[in-house]
Amino acid sequence: MSHGILVISLDFELMWGFFDMPHKELFCTTVLNARLTIPKILKLFTAYDIHATWATVGFLFFRTKKELLKALPEKKPEYQNSRFSPYEYLNKIGENEDTDKLHFGASLIEKIQTTPDQEIGTHTFSHYYCLEKGSDPISFKADLETALQAGERIGLRLKSLVFPKNQLNPLYLPILKELGIKTFRGNAPSKIYAPAPARLYNTLPKKVLRFLDAYINLTGHNTFQLREKHDTLNIPRSRFLRPYNSKLKWFEPIRLSRIKKEMLSAAKTGRVYHLCLHPHNFGKDMNKNLHFLEEILRYFSGLKDELGMTSFNMIEYYHHSKSNENICS
Repeated sequence: MSHGILVISLDFELMWGFFDMPHKELFCTTVLNARLTIPKILKLFTAYDIHATWATVGFLFFRTKKELLKALPEKKPEYQNSRFSPYEYLNKIGENEDTDKLHFGASLIEKIQTTPDQEIGTHTFSHYYCLEKGSDPISFKADLETALQAGERIGLRLKSLVFPKNQLNPLYLPILKELGIKTFRGNAPSKIYAPAPARLYNTLPKKVLRFLDAYINLTGHNTFQLREKHDTLNIPRSRFLRPYNSKLKWFEPIRLSRIKKEMLSAAKTGRVYHLCLHPHNFGKDMNKNLHFLEEILRYFSGLKDELGMTSFNMIEYYHHSKSNENICS
């Protein structure tokens, strides 16, 4: 019997995850605190032998605005709603990471890069929205090529992708294969998590159901086991780690229990559990969120000792799945 597998992926965005939101200035403190959180998360991952993928927005790789502007793709998306374009926002950023810690992240990428068993993947170059009107295959390919080039500037070959806002567009998957992306994070199977433009994904009924699903088993354990062969491997999301909410503090044990039951199911059945999180969500109530994450990692450690559960980052799981194909073929 195969052992269960824990995959963890993180959407590393800093302020590029908020540029299109109204009143984005309200998130500045949270994003700045995320810079303090990331080394603490890395320390926890090292302590519990956690392998993780950090899907990083390409803008963060640059140390200066001058370098960033020089690297922009020639073909850019022409979103019908201009607020979705970060290119409309670039004139407002600072000159470098020292003066603007919201929009540059090269020093943090170095910390991740030098931490054992951490993979740096891509979250596209510009936090590209694949399902918004004005998105197209040509500009997506140009964006992704530029993201890969940003990684190559510091000696990295980016091989795993997380679609911003979970906007997986099946029409773009051949581009991943063409550019050498080996794996991507797909969506959980329930309809409430199905990829959609922001106006459809964030309808009130869906938001309420996704919120409840974090506490109550509405959609099952969301573990999976891949059987078919893939050129570019979809590693679907099992659970998004919501941040601590002081108004719901009495329900925290229920939220934790939901995740533990899912992990236990994966460990007992030899399936995969894919947990994803946003470091910037830890910027508020940092200690509470770090404690919650450590509870999850401590539980994984027990499952590892008792049931042989393994931790893989996304590219490691890709190679694991390919080796199993070779064994079975």
